[in-house]
Amino acid sequence: MLQMIECSAPNLSTFNYDGPLIHISLGSSLQVKKMQMTCAIVPNLLHYASAKLSSIAPNVQTLFLTHFMRLRLLFFGFFS
Repeated sequence: MLQMIECSAPNLSTFNYDGPLIHISLGSSLQVKKMQMTCAIVPNLLHYASAKLSSIAPNVQTLFLTHFMRLRLLFFGFFS
């Protein structure tokens, strides 16, 4: 399983990631202006974004966070 992403592309302007939370290092990629992260079943994605992403991509202007979570639905005879 992927445990880390390390990228040092100096002209990278957009970064998209879809998967579990892992260590991300964009090195000298200070040009990243748009970032999109999609993580399934991660209860602390917003905390991760506020705590870590400012050091990963300090010049981001547009950030999209998508979080999916499992919902447990209980039906009590509503459809009988």
